[in-house]
Amino acid sequence: METNRCSCTAILEVLDECSYMDWSVRVKTYLIFEDLWDAIEDIQPPKDDETAFRVWSKKNSKALHVIQNSCGSNTFSEIREISSAKIAWHTLAEKYNLVEVDLQGGNYAEWRDQVKSYLKVSLNVLDRQQNTILIAIVREVLDRKNYMDWSVRVKTYLVALDLWNIVEATTGPPRYEDDEAGFMAWKKKDSFALQLIQNSCELDILAEIQEISSAKIAWKTLAEKYNTTATTDAASVFTQFHDAFTLDYWFSRARVLSALLHHQLSSIRNFLGIEHLYEEKLLHVQSQQLLLRICEEIANLTHEQRVNGGVYDAISAAATNGIFEIFFEMLRICPDLLWTQSGGRHVNIFSLSVLHRQAKIFSLIYGLHDVKNALTCREDKHKNTMLHMAGMSIGATMLSRIPGPALQMQRELQWFKEVESVVHPEVKEARNKEGLTPREVFIKDHKDMMGNGEKWMKDTSTSCTVVGALILTIMFAAAFTVPGGILTSRYAEDDFLESLPRKMIIGLSTLFFSIATMMIAFYATLSLMLDGLSSITFPVICLASIPVTLFVLLQFPLLVEMVVSTYGPGIFDRKMKPLF
Repeated sequence: METNRCSCTAILEVLDECSYMDWSVRVKTYLIFEDLWDAIEDIQPPKDDETAFRVWSKKNSKALHVIQNSCGSNTFSEIREISSAKIAWHTLAEKYNLVEVDLQGGNYAEWRDQVKSYLKVSLNVLDRQQNTILIAIVREVLDRKNYMDWSVRVKTYLVALDLWNIVEATTGPPRYEDDEAGFMAWKKKDSFALQLIQNSCELDILAEIQEISSAKIAWKTLAEKYNTTATTDAASVFTQFHDAFTLDYWFSRARVLSALLHHQLSSIRNFLGIEHLYEEKLLHVQSQQLLLRICEEIANLTHEQRVNGGVYDAISAAATNGIFEIFFEMLRICPDLLWTQSGGRHVNIFSLSVLHRQAKIFSLIYGLHDVKNALTCREDKHKNTMLHMAGMSIGATMLSRIPGPALQMQRELQWFKEVESVVHPEVKEARNKEGLTPREVFIKDHKDMMGNGEKWMKDTSTSCTVVGALILTIMFAAAFTVPGGILTSRYAEDDFLESLPRKMIIGLSTLFFSIATMMIAFYATLSLMLDGLSSITFPVICLASIPVTLFVLLQFPLLVEMVVSTYGPGIFDRKMKPLF
């Protein structure tokens, strides 16, 4: 268990049953960097030279601490009782049957210099106001159940730092009056050791020793409280068991209550759809962040790298399918992608958006004032301009969402007129390789759609005429307003833009008004004739309303769609802000 009060070593890999190869490489690199690897090699400790032995012992303890500190809870149990870094290393290697990484002949001095240029190792000593404060590097944090593992790791680290003699000392510190320098050195080491012990405790355990100013007393206090294996007094064992049972009981109850509350809140969020919205929003934000990073990398690529990486294909697909976020971010970060040409036909990406009727993508051209004319004048290999693309009909999927061939024809005319208003005047009369102008391409490709639109409007008007005839005696004006002159109208291409839809809107509106007034007159007359006979009046009115209601439900959405398509704000955003 770790807390934010404890720093971590500069080793990122923690050993478990499956990670020995990665772990051994990283730990070995770190030991070499710290000049500790010779404690693992076949070098015998000096026995005759006490000073050299102390230096070797310190290296051994530091290396052992690094190995212990990079082990998981299961693997640490294999080396808990081992005091030699070399034996600990080989024990783990033999246990997990994996091969150590060879550093090419053991040229460790050169290897260490290379490693130092790449690794940023955390410093264990901070200098604050001329007082050196040790940052404890202990993976194991003391709680009520792990005293044995904690004590082994902390003791190893204290030995490595030459601080264990402070904890196990049988004599007190030198008197300040007799040896001022000796007392200050002892005080400094005692403070270091105490700080390490404090930093490796949980908050509630830290409260038990925070008033203690001696590392030795703090260690002894924790051992007496939590080292249950060394306790022989039955009463003490019972007390600790009772305390642990009581705390564990309430902790378990709190966990159950928390889990239940979390489940209930999750159920409520799922029922209201909040959980789904949150996940969708999170996915959207993460996708945007990923897209931004990708676009930043694209900006640094060469032309060949972009071709091989499919960058041009990606922005062409975004223009074809109307994926605005990808298209916008790629152009914003990489403006040179404006001139991307798609496929073998060499179609510009904005012409591609026109061909596939992607209005939001095309609207970006309003913010490209400086290069708009150059973009709209570009031709593909068949000399088709952007306006030629607007005149082509390829059965775009966007049109399938529009009800009726007449409204589809209207949308196609809106696209052609919009692109015509953007392009350079010379483009309007430009001819492709077939010798056709954009207007001639439009007429040729939309001939069938125009015929279907004419038939659809006449059929709709005829069905409305039948209804008008039924209410002729009640609303005489309906005979003249329905179907609004549709049957005798001209059916030229431009008439589908506004003239024919306007007549249909007027006809349907007056028809609905006639139906409404007819039903009001019917209800009023029936109520007067059957006054006092509500048991008959109400069922008759309900039955008479059924066919009228069905007709309105079927035709009213068409009226709304036609009004929005003809007089609405349109599908193009002419107020688009400049892209660059």
